[in-house]
Amino acid sequence: VRSELDQPYFEPRANWYEGLPRAFAPVKAQILGVGAVELARLSEAGAFVFSKKGTPPKPQELELEVEFGPRKIRMRGSIVRQFSHHGAGWGVGLKFGELSPDGRKDFGDLMHAIATCGHTDV
Repeated sequence: VRSELDQPYFEPRANWYEGLPRAFAPVKAQILGVGAVELARLSEAGAFVFSKKGTPPKPQELELEVEFGPRKIRMRGSIVRQFSHHGAGWGVGLKFGELSPDGRKDFGDLMHAIATCGHTDV
């Protein structure tokens, strides 16, 4: 159970009483059909994203686009955690489906590019 709770889509560092999590600034992210979001955590298993405006997305399956420099990837995920703070924003945890071999390589290249720039806390 503990290993599942440590996954990025649960954002274990976020508690309802703490407000929104800290954004990972150099990475741009958007949920297709919803708009720009802030990225708090990212791994091949999933991601936790949030926004300070609007309302949480309604569909249970979403497509997340992540961009860092010239690299851009898209991943489909299911919402496994969702919270909102009245007047302060919302956040969702997305658990990704299995990546194709090409998708896994693209994801690895993106994470390597982020780490090469000295960012290791995604």
